[in-house]
Amino acid sequence: MQLKMNDSEPLPITMPFDKYKEGVRDFISFSDKGLPGYTDLKDVFDFITSDDKQAMVQYQSGDYANYLPTKKFKIAVNADDVLKNGVITPDQKSRLTDTIKWTYTENMVMKDRLAMLDILTHNNWKRPICFTTTVGPSNFIGLQPYLYKEGFTYRLIPFKPDTSLRDQLEKSNTMVMYNNVMNKFKFGNFKNARFLDHESTTMFYPVMMSTFLTLAQSLMQEGHPDLALKVMHKYDEVMPNLDIDMDITGNKYLLTQVIYQLHDTVLGNKYANYINNYVVDQLDYNYYLLQKNSNLLNTRSIRFGLEILNGLAQLNKDNHQAALANKFEAEAKGYETKFAPVLAQAGGQ
Repeated sequence: MQLKMNDSEPLPITMPFDKYKEGVRDFISFSDKGLPGYTDLKDVFDFITSDDKQAMVQYQSGDYANYLPTKKFKIAVNADDVLKNGVITPDQKSRLTDTIKWTYTENMVMKDRLAMLDILTHNNWKRPICFTTTVGPSNFIGLQPYLYKEGFTYRLIPFKPDTSLRDQLEKSNTMVMYNNVMNKFKFGNFKNARFLDHESTTMFYPVMMSTFLTLAQSLMQEGHPDLALKVMHKYDEVMPNLDIDMDITGNKYLLTQVIYQLHDTVLGNKYANYINNYVVDQLDYNYYLLQKNSNLLNTRSIRFGLEILNGLAQLNKDNHQAALANKFEAEAKGYETKFAPVLAQAGGQ
């Protein structure tokens, strides 16, 4: 990471090897010293990488070790540097904060986190700092209020935090994300592939679906329904219609909602029928299991399937698609009758 790799310059990691070689700073424990407010990250980083014994704790064994005295970090933001390095566009400058403040979320600093703190301290916005969307939340070390989707990554952008958001990871840098998804990403033969491995169907497919959905919703919220509709057509062009499980089908229902909201009933009907075919198949299978008194009966799948069918019926009513609405409503009522004993039993538990 500290050497050039192909066309990529070395990462801005300033620590010499002796600071993190095996046996040195393998982990740095948190010991709250009650420091007031937020502490500049550079001061924290210099402290936890110091070789001065006065900056360390001494154990009963006589050994010395660095420790983390606070979890409240801050980084001053130079707006001119952020703009000059292309992190934002000129029209976004008013959204910048003068200081990033956040609370580190772990009770120790392992070597990977130490490298992250080094980069955050010394990068000065010269290179993008991104986190892939497929990692767990602990990897964001508390920076979620400043992370914005730009596709399959979250980018660190020093905008003023929006504390009203329940899910901080649903924010997007929308127009950059639009350009990435619509013009830069290459989807290959994903839509028509004869075989997709387990990771492609259970990890990448949901992530890609979520990316399109977030982008379309963000464009609508920001007053660009025309671009949102282009995103939905791009989705239809490059993405396969995979039937993985009810959760994926639930996300597909959200996509269909967006399509109808954009007044494309032809595309909306297409996806409503996709969803209906899968849900009916699953409900028929569960009814077969019910008749066989099988313990493989999936009550959650039954309930979720009925919710989706009723949702489709209402969605099509709202969008004046009477034939589909009547079909879905009749199916939902039929399955509610078939599964009445199961639903009553589950409801009483």
